[in-house]
Amino acid sequence: MTQGISTARADKGYVAAAVAAALAVILMFQPWLTASGPNGRLRSDAFGRIDGATRSFDDWLTDGYSQPNISGVWAVLAALAAVVTISAVLMYLRIRTAALSYLVLGSALATAMFILADLLYLSGKAPELRTIVQSNHGDGFGNLLGLFLGDDTARHSTHQVATAGLDPAGMLCGAATFGGAVTAIAAGLRKHTWYTLRPVPVRQRVNALPPHDVRDQRTVITVA
Repeated sequence: MTQGISTARADKGYVAAAVAAALAVILMFQPWLTASGPNGRLRSDAFGRIDGATRSFDDWLTDGYSQPNISGVWAVLAALAAVVTISAVLMYLRIRTAALSYLVLGSALATAMFILADLLYLSGKAPELRTIVQSNHGDGFGNLLGLFLGDDTARHSTHQVATAGLDPAGMLCGAATFGGAVTAIAAGLRKHTWYTLRPVPVRQRVNALPPHDVRDQRTVITVA
């Protein structure tokens, strides 16, 4: 009975890990990093694909500056780990083997780690996108001329602050995969350690008593 309950809970934990992995794959195609400023708005997904529009992006490239290069290695690894998690869970529900159970645990943990690494990597790339949207390449002369002529619009536009940071989709993906990994690990530990954690009945040791005739026997010593 205890083993059946433990197996059912492990199944629910593994299914939760598979759902989290599927959600992660969907969220990885949403914007994870957004930079907005006076010159436009740029967005990047988990794979490093940048889209958006800026007023100075073409001038940025023609002036000799390189386009921001955001690698998608961590995202590819996370997507592969998520696919392995989903496949391993589906196979485990049909063929309940210890090897598949450990594969689910490892792949769910790997997915969470790769997602976390990708979030940290994109966070480090935020200053590059922020520099583009706050750059004044291509209209610097106009801004300078506007300052001398008393153009308040040009003067105040140079003080606009550009921002860049992670989007809610990336944070939600990290939370989902972390929760899926914790759920899978907890379910796996419950499944694989129920033998050692179950209470063992204590048997009282009863010493065997001697036969009835031996207990009633008396020793008589006769002194001559």
